[in-house]
Amino acid sequence: MKACKKISHSQVRAVEGVVDECLNNLSGRVDLWPRLHHYFHDQTDLVRRIGESVLEKEKEKNLHRFRKALKALMFNLLLLKKLAPELRALKPVLKSFDEFQDLLGNWNDRVVLLEKMRKDKRKVSKALKQLAKHERLRLFFDILEKLEGFSAFCLEIQQNLYELFAKPVQEKVEKKAAIAPKRINRKVERFPSPKKTDNHQKPT
Repeated sequence: MKACKKISHSQVRAVEGVVDECLNNLSGRVDLWPRLHHYFHDQTDLVRRIGESVLEKEKEKNLHRFRKALKALMFNLLLLKKLAPELRALKPVLKSFDEFQDLLGNWNDRVVLLEKMRKDKRKVSKALKQLAKHERLRLFFDILEKLEGFSAFCLEIQQNLYELFAKPVQEKVEKKAAIAPKRINRKVERFPSPKKTDNHQKPT
């Protein structure tokens, strides 16, 4: 197994600086919001469908995919929150996702531990293996219980995101519509049409 390359604190700060610069450049780009809305709608829908599959089949193998999809959505929502701090409705969503991710992470730790026990050539006590299996199953059923209301929660998120994204776009459209007639009126006032002259006036 290859050793992980160590990353210095200065390198991390440099990456954070690049990310902050990119987010600052995107700030106020309301024209991008419809695309962002489609992206987050599709990602939330993906997480919801995988969650429903786990709940329906009650198989742990589908849970790995769910964990990764949820983590990706959570991190991208964090970036969105940084891009638009006024989106306060994301705060409770991120908190719920973070708590769920902790539960999924604890379950995954037990799965990794059992896999290491299986591969370890040294003898591992049967009682320890049973304890790890019991903890894995307990966490799995806790996840299934939490998934029972997850689909409704995802649909609520999609509705909130629609409102959050649609409002600024709609305001921009209405602003343009309100400004357009004023500009036309200004042009008419600034460049009035010439007065008509009667070329057939009687000579005095």
